[in-house]
Amino acid sequence: MRVFLLLLSFLFFSACGIPSGEFGWHALRNDDMDILEKELVVISEYTMTKQNLYFSPLDTIHYIYKFSRSPGRKKEFIITLEKKSLGYVEIELKKKHIETSTNYLKDKFSNLDAGKYRVNLVFDENIIDTV
Repeated sequence: MRVFLLLLSFLFFSACGIPSGEFGWHALRNDDMDILEKELVVISEYTMTKQNLYFSPLDTIHYIYKFSRSPGRKKEFIITLEKKSLGYVEIELKKKHIETSTNYLKDKFSNLDAGKYRVNLVFDENIIDTV
């Protein structure tokens, strides 16, 4: 009976944590768009992967993080973008909340120089996912 209660309590507390998820990407070259068009563009399809990610420095990189279940609307997440230069150096930090109509975090990166980058999803000072 004790083992059953321990197992049940473990499942309960692990279910209350942040759920897993996956990154998705969409690269868009918007050189010929004016400022208003760039802000109003809606991306509806993302490639969900962590493998073989290569983008042009001319691309605006739209990303999505899709949670397996809702982590809660009020939770604040941090997205860090790091560039490799004698180790990884943080170049951008964004605080994000889950979109109200979905279980997604969405945003974009633009005007990046050529190089290797790392994106971290952080909650409560713990890295949840990295790509």
